Formats: sequence, C-alpha cells, structure tokens
Amino acid sequence: MSSLTARLKEFTLPPKLAVFLTPSTSAVQFAVKAVVAMALALYIAIYLDFDRPYWTLISAVFLQIRPQGGQVIEKGMFQIVGTVLGGVLGLIMLGLYIQTPPLALATMAMVVFVFSTLSSMTHNFNVTYFCAMSAVTMNLIVVISLSGDVTSNHIFEIAVQRVSEICIGALCATVSSMLLWPQHVEREITTHARGVIAKALDSMVLHLIVEDKRRERHGSLLAAIGAVELLEADANPVVYEGPTGLGRARAAHMLAQKTLSLIAEMQVIGHLVREHPDWINPSLQHVFDRLRETVKQASEEKDLAASRKLFSDLRKEVGNIADSEMKTPLQHRALQGVKEVLQHLVVMHDACRGVANHRSVNLRARPISRTYDVLSSITIGLRSSLMFACGATLWIATGWDVAFLTMVLPIVFSIMFAQSPIKAVLRAVTVGNLVAIPVSLIVNGLILPVAPGFYELLVLCFILPMGLAVLGFSSRPTIGYALGFCLTYIIMTLPGNYMAFDLVGSLERGLSIFIGVLTLYTLFRLVPAPGPLIMRKRLISATAADLASLGLRSEDDSESWLNGRLIVRIQRLASIENTESQHSLIEQGLLGLNLGHAIIKQAHRFTLDGDDPRLRAAMRQWQEALSEAYLASAWGDNNDQRFVAVSREMFDMMEHSRHFDETKLKRFQGLCYRIMLTLRRNAGVSEDQLGQLPATLFPGLAKRAAAEEDEASSQQDVNDPPIAADDDQTGQPTDNQASSDEGDGGATGQDDAEDGSSDGTDGDDDDSEDPPPNNDR
Repeated sequence: MSSLTARLKEFTLPPKLAVFLTPSTSAVQFAVKAVVAMALALYIAIYLDFDRPYWTLISAVFLQIRPQGGQVIEKGMFQIVGTVLGGVLGLIMLGLYIQTPPLALATMAMVVFVFSTLSSMTHNFNVTYFCAMSAVTMNLIVVISLSGDVTSNHIFEIAVQRVSEICIGALCATVSSMLLWPQHVEREITTHARGVIAKALDSMVLHLIVEDKRRERHGSLLAAIGAVELLEADANPVVYEGPTGLGRARAAHMLAQKTLSLIAEMQVIGHLVREHPDWINPSLQHVFDRLRETVKQASEEKDLAASRKLFSDLRKEVGNIADSEMKTPLQHRALQGVKEVLQHLVVMHDACRGVANHRSVNLRARPISRTYDVLSSITIGLRSSLMFACGATLWIATGWDVAFLTMVLPIVFSIMFAQSPIKAVLRAVTVGNLVAIPVSLIVNGLILPVAPGFYELLVLCFILPMGLAVLGFSSRPTIGYALGFCLTYIIMTLPGNYMAFDLVGSLERGLSIFIGVLTLYTLFRLVPAPGPLIMRKRLISATAADLASLGLRSEDDSESWLNGRLIVRIQRLASIENTESQHSLIEQGLLGLNLGHAIIKQAHRFTLDGDDPRLRAAMRQWQEALSEAYLASAWGDNNDQRFVAVSREMFDMMEHSRHFDETKLKRFQGLCYRIMLTLRRNAGVSEDQLGQLPATLFPGLAKRAAAEEDEASSQQDVNDPPIAADDDQTGQPTDNQASSDEGDGGATGQDDAEDGSSDGTDGDDDDSEDPPPNNDR
C-alpha cells in the first residue's frame, strides 16, 4: 500500500494533458472568458435570425489565440477589415462569373495564391490572420452562392450575413477579453524584455570564456535572437493598450536594436579571447576579466537597477584607462569594443525599464526591419492554391454538398500556420478533429433533440466540451488540439434556430474536415519548402546584396534594416542543415552581420570627415567589392582582387586628403587588413598564404615601414651605450631592448598576422583594426 501511495505521489501527467486536466487559474479565467464570448455571439446571431449563426462562434474561437488585450484588439480589427475586404471580393467575383462557376473557382484559386503569398511576407501574425480572413470570407460567399439557385438580392444578403456573423464574433471576443479579468500585453512584454537581457548576458558569458564551446555559444545566440523576436512581436499590439502603449513599444524597439548590436560586437571580442590570447596585454586582459566577472554577477542579479549600476560603474572604470596602455591598434580596438558593449548594456537596461514603466525613460527607436524570401513565399502561396483546387475538384466531381468545407478551414490553416512547424500543428489539429467527432455525435444525437430551440440547453452543451477544449489555447503546444476540436465540434453541431439533428450529415461534415486536413498535410509533403542547398545559396546571396546596398541609408536606418534582415537569415541558416554543418552556416550569417556593421561605421566616419563626394563614390565601390568578396568566400573561393585594388585606391585618396590624420589612416589600414584576413580564412586559405597578406594588401606601406625600421635600428646602434659584460652574460635585455621588443610585439607579431580570424565572425572590427605587423612600429 505504501509503495502504491509513493508511486501515486511521483506520478505526473504529461505536459500537454496537464493543460486540460490540471489547468492554472489564469487558464480557467481565460476559458470562462472564451465561453462567455461564444455564448454572447451565439445569442446575438440567433436573436437576429441569421441562417448560419455558427460562424460567429468560429470567429470568436480564432480570436482566442493569444487572448491578451492588445492582441485581441489588433486581431479583431484585422479580422473585421479582412472580412469586409473578402465580402467585397466575393461580390465582385459573383458579379463577374456567376454564370461560369469553373471560371469563378479558377479565379478564386489565384486570389487565394495572392493572399497566401502576401501573408508569408510579414512577421506579424495578425496581418497573416487578416489575409486568411479575406480569402476565407470570399470563399464562403462565392461557394454558398454557387451551391444553390439564388438571385442577386439573395447573394447580397448572403454576403451581408457572412460579414455580420464574423464581425459579431470578433466584437464579442474583444469585449469579453477587455472586461473579464483583462490580461494586458504590457505584462507579457515586460517579461519578454527581462528575458532578452537574461539571454543576452548568458550569451556574453559563453563568448568571454577561453574554451571554445561553439555549440553552446551558437545555441545561446539563437536563444537571444528568438527572445528579441518575441519582444518585437508584442511591440505592435501594446500600442493599443492606452496612452502608455506607444512609449513601451519604442522602448521595446530600442532594446531589440541594442541587443542585436551587442551580439555583433561580442563576436569580435569573443574571437579575440578564444583564438588570440597572445594579442592581449595585461591591461586589456584585466578589462576582459572585469567584464567577465561583471556579466556573471549581473546575470545572477534579480534587481534591474542593481544590474545596470554594475555596468555603469564598470563603464566609468574602463573609461579611465589611458590609451597609452594599449600597445597595438588591435588592443585599442578591443578596448573601444568593450566600451561600446558596456554602452549597449546600459541602454538595454534603460530600455527594459522603459518597457516596464514608460515614464522612467524617454527612448526612441525604429522597429527592426524584416525580410522574406520570395521563393519560399511563392511555395506557400502555391500550396494554398493547390489545396483550394483539390477541394473544388472534390466538390464538383462528387457533388458532395459538405465538400466545400475542404475549401475553407484547410485554407485558413495553410495560411495562418505556414511559417510554424506546420506538420506538428496539423497532426494536433487531426487529433482534435478525431476526438470531436464522437463527442459531437453524442451531443447532437442524444442531448440536443430533447429540447429543440431551448437556448439554455444549447449553451450548456457548449460550456462543458468547449470550455474544456479552449483551455488548450492557454499553451502554445496545445493550440492545435484546441483548434481542431472546437472547429470540428461547431461545424458538426451547427447551433442555430433551425437545427436538423441529422447524425449522417453531422458525421459527413466531420469527415470533410478530416479529409481537408489530411489533404493539406499531404500537400506539405509533396510541395515542401526549398531545400537546404537552394536556401543556403539564396540567403547568402541576399546577404551579399544587402551589404552592397547599405550605404543608401542613414546610419540609424541602416542599422535597423541590417539587424532585422540578418537575424532572420541567421535563424534560417541554422535550421536548414544538420548539426555539424549548422555551425558553419551560422558563422556565415554572423560574418555578414559583422561586415555590415563595419560598412555602416566606415560610411558614417566618412560623412563626419568632410563628406567628400569622391570619397563617397569610392566608398560605394569599396562596399560593392566587399560584398563580392564575401559572396565568393562563403563558397570557398578566394576572389578578393577587386577589393584589394579598391582598398588601395581608397587609401591613396584618404592619404592625399586633408581630413585624415595618421591615426585615421592606420584605422583604415587595420580595417582592410582585418577584413582581408577574415575573408581569406573564411575561403579556406592556408596559413602560409595568410602570412603574405601584409605585403600584398599595401606593399608600398610595407616597404616604407621596413625602411623606417632599418633607420630606427641604425640610430639605436649609434645611441646605445656599451653593454657591460655582466649584463651580456646574464642574457637579460636592457631597458632599451625591452622597450623595443614591447613596441615591436616581438616575433609574435608575425604569428598574430598569420593566425588571423578563424571564427569568421569579426568582420566589423572596424575601428583601429589589426594592421600589418610592420605598421605597428
């Protein structure tokens, strides 16, 4: 008995089943709101004597996906606008093709293709929902009108009723969500903001350690990027939550931008710590140690203000370090990189505070830009239009009245979940559909016929099964189960004023939905997304094209545009290949991000230093040459001759300009050297060839530096006093020798040049980059 009791105590339900059987308080509150919204929508539709009031329930069900206040308002608004647009398109379609149904269906398939393609070009789920509602409303109006002998007045009445039913469901769901236990997006966006900082700090810890934990490091980067995307997804609907929403949205955009800039900068510092510790002098090593300690301490700190103070104090401490303590341009750049990282962290904490309390700070930032792949979007549109064509063929060929459902609900799924793990979603929808079929038959065949027209009993029959099913909307992994059950249950029972209680018809409707979902699943197998090789080529080519066009925008616009497009590509590159190849693909995306930041900073620097039209034109050519070299190196081709030639021409122009002093010239040398080293190592160039890079990039400077070195050596021989025998025997260098060795970097300077950038992610090391070793003297 005791062993049985112990086993019962240790027994836990599977996570998905626990959502329905042991729900949380918030989930129960959400279920109550959903049931109230559906009951109210059904009552209004029955009171107005609509012929198909169950569409109000379907409309209310779709609004239960992410039911927070701002989300419901934005989604309801898009649903109403999309429904009206679909109704107008349906009337136009009937006016043109009412006498030729096949031509009407063919035109509808093309319209479905357009809506589905456009829906995949946005990252706002509510805009995707707008496209789905437009297509489905058009389908409903046209198909219902074509299925019977109707007049023009009846057609208009059908359109008005369909639009009214869907709008009533949206309004009831919005009112219920706002009045009963309102859940605001501001709470969720505050949680996401803290999550962004936490994941960014975790990624920094992995970048600052000497061990090369590449898999863990890339995993932490993807987690941080995913947290940024969740934050951006909530930034739009929070605007609808009162006058404070706009300030919170701006703070969220600022946090997203600074986090992505932090990720780009940490690639350079992390690469230096892991790959080239011999390039780090004691002063810089102390800075890295302090940064590592502070990041670990901040990651364990629960108080946001205390965490910000840690980085603010360290920023002041690092700011007091004299530049003279850094002996090489690379060390100067690394110190500057640490200062930029600390600045990003301080602003990130301020932005997080602004998300939680918009009055605490006044931040303005642009939302991150988004990108899409045209080929992937066309594939999604083709899949949806094929699904409609299959449903239309089944409807016409068999004469099956309920076959039109295969042209409605599966189209919604194909549009709304095309960018999700659709196969898992469809499997969950199928399970919900199969569970709903017997439940609907029992309710429709045994309970409802007892009291036809009895509204209270009708609502009661919906409270128990639907109230249990909508609990699944409170958890992302169970949304598919809840959606499949609710939609099948509503379509099979068809609640309204004139219910037929036809078990055969009810079963046919359930099977029609099952066939539609099964057909859609088959189409996803037959028409898959573009393969890994195709997507790799397209994503890397698109990144190279973005690098070539960065100079056409201002610095702020370029940063927002670049960050948004590159994080999407990094995520796609990480998902299209297996684990071993995935890391190299992530590195290609990170390299593009770093090179993009290098271009932005160099273009901004030219703007500040005179804004010479000739330099702007040269910068344009340099940028295009860099884009070509990146594209070639990504495929293992060392084709950077044009970049070398343009860099030399650009340096000659800078050298003859009065706006650039010696420091700025060395910075540009270091930038070009660093980029060349990174690109050639990315292309797989051998270490021996990398060692010849200083002489091939700026040969005149190498000769000049060698001559200056010989002259300095001769002058030192003349000025040095005789060395005592004791000193010579001890083998210890004199002060002058030690100073000379320290300035030269000794024999390690050439080794450093040969080591280069094995990680391929430090292309944005654009300030005081590591120049040829002979130029450091």
